[in-house]
Amino acid sequence: MSSKKKDSKIPFFKRKSSVDQSGNQNDLPGGNPYSAYARYWGMAVQMIFIIAGGSFGGYLLDKWLNLPFPIFTLVLSLGSVALAIWLFIREFNNQEKQ
Repeated sequence: MSSKKKDSKIPFFKRKSSVDQSGNQNDLPGGNPYSAYARYWGMAVQMIFIIAGGSFGGYLLDKWLNLPFPIFTLVLSLGSVALAIWLFIREFNNQEKQ
């Protein structure tokens, strides 16, 4: 019986971690099942902080300049959303190549 069939019958939480030569656990079958969750959780938190930082920075600029229309809040909010999406896509594509 091949090891691939053998691994597929073992639940993910009972599989042994596979470690590469540099000592890092990989996402191959039998690797750490939570590393993908941690990676995407980190990307989500990064997006939240970028968007919140841009929105709050725009709000502070509008308040400091006493503008009647919150143009900086609008521009920096949309800019930070675009930046967060761009960074997410770039990081996601880099991880697929590895």
